[in-house]
Amino acid sequence: MFIGTLKKGKSLKGYIDKGLVEVHNIKKRHEALAKEMKCRGMNHQSPLEDVSLYVSGKVDTEANIKELKRRCPDCLSRMNDICL
Repeated sequence: MFIGTLKKGKSLKGYIDKGLVEVHNIKKRHEALAKEMKCRGMNHQSPLEDVSLYVSGKVDTEANIKELKRRCPDCLSRMNDICL
């Protein structure tokens, strides 16, 4: 999603301001997620296109977990079970 946004010339400012993305680490993060998908037996079918990245943003782990819990009821349930 982020690569597509950048290729369209659109800003990631909102994601950066909320601590949800480090632009310079998008490729590294994609590779880690693809590897995890394969380890879980999933078929990764979204190769990453080349795009120029720039250094910007600092991921706020707590904000990311909060957003994930908001978007995914299953994740909220699993995290609540783990993080009592």
